[in-house]
Order: sequence, then C-alpha cells, then structure tokens
Amino acid sequence: MSASKPLSWQFEDAAQLYDEVRPRYPEEIVEHIIAFAALPAHGRIFELGCGTGQMTLSFARRGYAMVAIDQGERLAALAATHCGPYPQVRVVACAFEAWQDAAGSYDLFLAAQSFHWIEPHYGLARAAELLKAGGTIAVVGTADRSQESAFWQATAPIYNKYNPVDSSGRPPSDSLQALRTSGQFVDIREVRTTWTRRYKGEEYIKLLWTFSDHRAMPEPNRSQFFEEIRRVISAMGGEVIRNYETLALLAKKG
Repeated sequence: MSASKPLSWQFEDAAQLYDEVRPRYPEEIVEHIIAFAALPAHGRIFELGCGTGQMTLSFARRGYAMVAIDQGERLAALAATHCGPYPQVRVVACAFEAWQDAAGSYDLFLAAQSFHWIEPHYGLARAAELLKAGGTIAVVGTADRSQESAFWQATAPIYNKYNPVDSSGRPPSDSLQALRTSGQFVDIREVRTTWTRRYKGEEYIKLLWTFSDHRAMPEPNRSQFFEEIRRVISAMGGEVIRNYETLALLAKKG
C-alpha cells in the first residue's frame, strides 16, 4: 500500500486481524441508541464506516433494515459475510464522500469509531441530509481508560521512544462541539458505559497491529517497538487487562 494513502487505509491491510480482535460494542449502548431514537421495528439505518460489522450486527440481529458502507473493500466484504443471514442489511464498499442516496431516507445515522475520519461539519451536513425529520445521529467511540494500570505505566516509555500517535482509540469528543454548533441537530445527549477486557499476550499484539498509527511506524522502529511491548507483557504474566469507556453522542435532526 502506498505511503501516500491516508492512515484510514491502513485498516485494509489488517482487515482479518481487525475482525478477529477489535472489541465489539456493549449491548447497553445499542439499547440506549434505540431508545433515544425511538427506532420503530421497520426503522432504516445508515451506517458510516462499518468496518467488519462490529456494530452492524447488533442492529441486524434486531431486524433493522440497514445500509452500511466502508471505503475498505476487504473490511466491507467481511461485514457482508457476517451479515449474510440478515437480508435486510446491505453492505457497500464505498467512500462516504462518493455515496449517493435519497435525502430523508433514514431514521438513524450511525457512526461507530469512524466519524473522526470525516471532516465534522461536512459529515454532519450529510447526516442531516440523509435523515428523516426528527431522525437521530449516533456517533460512538471507545477509548482506553487504563492509564493508571501497571502495564500502561510500564509501556509509556516505549511509546515515548517510538512515538506512535495513540493506542487507546478515539472517543467522539471532537464531534460534540461540532454538533453543538452545527445548527442542524438538537437535544444532544451523552451516554457512557465502562467495561473491561482481558487479552492474552499475542492477542494483544494482534490488537496493536490493527491501529493505523502503529502500522504506519517506519522500520526498524516498528519491529523494535513490538518486541519491547512483548517483553513487558511476558514480564507481567503474559496477559493485558484493558479498561474501556464507550461513549455515544446522540442528537435529533432539528
């Protein structure tokens, strides 16, 4: 893959790993979204950046009709495979900027760990265009809240040395200000839930390989970085416990 490609395209090279180890989203958050949106049984959902279907499946299993897009062909192909049992779900490999659709088609505009790849004012304008009157936007992200853990403290010098940008996920906090100033959305809400996941050593290494900023490190720094992380994991018992917080920003089309 060309170095000129944006970081978001790094996910294409790690589609299988992304599908295997990226954490799913708490069902509590899904239920909050459905309740806030007052989503009817026949409600229609547009999902931006579906990845391999981590959030898509939670809505598909509940019977909702969905159009889910992702610019990564490998990611979208895996999402389509997972959603095969749900014929009301259509997965399309397409960039958001190139997507054409009828205005006012959807009850819910959903973006899980994807909205930060889009210029926020453009993204909100497109979301408002796609939503029905009174429809809901849900911008969801998961952030690592393990900063006080012994593992985090032990690996901080390694991150400082090799300087990948971030390993903790990107919560949709930047989207909050854009929502407040857009003039297109009202009744803005924040819903948060915390949870924990335990990783075996190599499973955690696989997780790090799915972060675009880690994959973008030049060699030999990247190999040295991963080797030093492995040594810390081994010294600390061969597993990593991560504390996560998932945040959903919810608002209604004004």
